[in-house]
Amino acid sequence: MSTDLISKKVYLFIGECDATCKTRKKLISNILIHHLSDFGNIKMEDIFSDCKGKKYLPSNFGKQFSVSYSGHCFCIAISCTNVGIDIERKRKLDITHLITCFHISEQEYIKNSKLPCIQFLCFWTIKESISKYIGIGLNLDFSRSVYSTLNKVVLQDKWIKSDVFDCYIKTIELSHSFISICLPEKSEIILRTIDLNSF
Repeated sequence: MSTDLISKKVYLFIGECDATCKTRKKLISNILIHHLSDFGNIKMEDIFSDCKGKKYLPSNFGKQFSVSYSGHCFCIAISCTNVGIDIERKRKLDITHLITCFHISEQEYIKNSKLPCIQFLCFWTIKESISKYIGIGLNLDFSRSVYSTLNKVVLQDKWIKSDVFDCYIKTIELSHSFISICLPEKSEIILRTIDLNSF
């Protein structure tokens, strides 16, 4: 599949595995290489890590990717532009201290929502997808607000332009998790579920 076929598109592969951490990383690496090879002759040795640990392909490949996992859930995004992705498994959390890393307006928004834990996870995936998009890992200042008006955040399955960061963000709610994806422009998302039996 050529780069032309993935222009203005992002391929999002999602799955679940019960593997141990070490086995899971190897499995996800194999899945990544398998799906990257659909877009050209790419091997594991073609993937590099920058000084912050972000994995990438050199620019001559014309493709970018981002990987995330939470518990048994994982996702891989492949695009011809820079991409950041995060997945968070829905679960009960004591967010009392966790929300203090967010902007005060976001903290209030979360506390006043009907499902504070779910709203927290939604905000977390948004911020982590931005940090991966920028390429700084968890070094993003999470206390910085992503949007000037928070009512935009509840618009799931719509592309929202961050007026603080130069990017578009889309949050997808699945039955078991939230996924946020960050790109330089609105793109078509092609969602694929991964059958682990083929790996």
